Amino acid sequence: MKTSSSQSAAKVKILYVITQGELGGAQRYVLDLTTNLDKTRYETLVAVGRENPALKNSLATLGVKTAELDFLKRNISPLFDLLAVFELKELIRDFAPDIIHLNSSKAGVIGSVAAHLARNRNVVFTAHGFAFLEPHLFKRIYFWAEKFATRFRKQIITVSEFDRQEAIKWKLCASEKLVTIHNGLLVIPASEPESRKWILNQVQDDKTIVIGTIARDYPTKDLKTLRRAFTILQSEFPKTELKIISGPNAAQSLSEFDIYVSSSVKEGFPYSILEAMAAGLPIVSTAVGGIPEAVEHGKQGLLVPPKNPRALAAAIKKLIANPDLARQLGSGAQNKVQEFSLDKMLAETEAVYEMLANTSCPR
Repeated sequence: MKTSSSQSAAKVKILYVITQGELGGAQRYVLDLTTNLDKTRYETLVAVGRENPALKNSLATLGVKTAELDFLKRNISPLFDLLAVFELKELIRDFAPDIIHLNSSKAGVIGSVAAHLARNRNVVFTAHGFAFLEPHLFKRIYFWAEKFATRFRKQIITVSEFDRQEAIKWKLCASEKLVTIHNGLLVIPASEPESRKWILNQVQDDKTIVIGTIARDYPTKDLKTLRRAFTILQSEFPKTELKIISGPNAAQSLSEFDIYVSSSVKEGFPYSILEAMAAGLPIVSTAVGGIPEAVEHGKQGLLVPPKNPRALAAAIKKLIANPDLARQLGSGAQNKVQEFSLDKMLAETEAVYEMLANTSCPR
């Protein structure tokens, strides 16, 4: 385990823990927090598993201190998981944080136990979509692991109100322990993009209409349904193209899209949807997780049930056939996304930190 830190008694010390460094939503969240918090008020250290160096490298480039955890891995392994608990316990004792902020389900459980063993009580966990809400055979096991770990947490941040309500419904913990803080973007005032090819022009000029999404091929993204929907769509609109993009710079491809589509069966509050909204794209999405909190049906996009390729295809067809509606929804999305700013996310998260920092000393 490699670590670097400096002592600063005047600052609130925060240890962030996340399972892996692949740059997804949870990693983006940690990156945004650590690089935008007030440096005169907070000192941060990010502990991350070795499996993917992308997050560590990005943080290092931006001057954020990191610690590599040898035994924290994505897949369940009783031996490695036990070793990860004690490895993290030692890091907590070494860094002596005022607050431990856990991210992702695996790090959330292991980090909660490690903090308890290190006698550090100021633990906050951000649920980027609870694992026990996934369509999985072991969801009950995930729930009881989460419930056990919750005993050692003072606060749970949910990135959507949907997740907060589900946690209450499942009786995960007392409702007072749960707070919703939506993910946020560094957004600029809405203005209709001049460079993008609107559907109206494409239909008139007989150009290819690009249907796009940003997603890795994980089961929760249900790209199988998206591909089936596209096959249905092409039977009526052959001059269409499907683009599935992933990677840290995927948002740069949004300018190539005409319609943004999400086929997920489970989501928290996805950055990809927010980025599509900021780009002024009309959105077609499954009504899952926190997505309806960002995209209201008929105002910023069209929402459909999950695992229904025909419904997904029909909604896309509606936008192609009604370019004025597509333009209206894209404009509505650009206006709505202003509500989910990075500044708002930072302020609400810092309020949680200040509450914890003003409680009894965790060391």
